[in-house]
Amino acid sequence: MSSARIDTGHKLDTIDHSPVDEENIMQASDIETQLQKLRSDISGLAKTVAAAGADTAGAYRAKAGNVANDAIEASQSVLEGIRNDFVALEKDVVARVQTRPLQALGLAAGIGFLLALASRR
Repeated sequence: MSSARIDTGHKLDTIDHSPVDEENIMQASDIETQLQKLRSDISGLAKTVAAAGADTAGAYRAKAGNVANDAIEASQSVLEGIRNDFVALEKDVVARVQTRPLQALGLAAGIGFLLALASRR
């Protein structure tokens, strides 16, 4: 068993370098190695979780884009259907006016008269 003296300035201390101290040093070294491995494992886990989160976010972003594209296509389809209905209605009105011009003129005059009455109030 060896001992050494260290002068701390206040009093003399004795450090005992017995086998127990060497065993404690070995355990401390093992603990430090385990802590480094644990830090590495936690870092890897954090990277894995971040990657999974990014993948999930990307999947939701893609789904949202698909839903938006579907909504745009559906809106365009409905708009095209309405446009076709108005074109058909216009053709029908033109055909009726051409077949019965006096009736169309009387109807237009009546509607104009009613609108004039309504706007006076």
